[in-house]
Amino acid sequence: MGKQIMRVEPIHSMQAFSAKFKHNYRIGAIPNANEAYSHMNEQIIRLPAGETYNTFFEKKLMELPYYETHKIRKNATLGLEFMLSYGTSGLPKDFSVKEWMEKSKQFLMDQFGKENIASAVLHMDEGTPHIHAVIIPIKDGKLSARAFLPDRQAM
Repeated sequence: MGKQIMRVEPIHSMQAFSAKFKHNYRIGAIPNANEAYSHMNEQIIRLPAGETYNTFFEKKLMELPYYETHKIRKNATLGLEFMLSYGTSGLPKDFSVKEWMEKSKQFLMDQFGKENIASAVLHMDEGTPHIHAVIIPIKDGKLSARAFLPDRQAM
């Protein structure tokens, strides 16, 4: 039986958003990506046209009345990047990347709400297929990564 892998990484700065955007959308050289397979990459949840993670984040915060009178905390988690993958050994014979991708997309939307997902991108051009999803953790009208991931056990 193959295993599912999920890694979460907090995003604490606008520079980190930019770096994630460049990697996920293959802007510039990606040393561990094989360009011959880049045509197989797929946007599962698309950023709005012309947006970056930075602009998506800024627009989301501008919609929140809380931030009209409050500043973002210095140590706030601005976003979360999830990397979802599967082990390639021990997979069932009828394993489908498309089905795995759809189930992963549904998991993300169920857990975080489609409105909080900046994008989800399937990378098929690296050693193991995987999905990068960037989430803006908004709950009850303000940023709150803790509302989604209160502690290690909850994850």
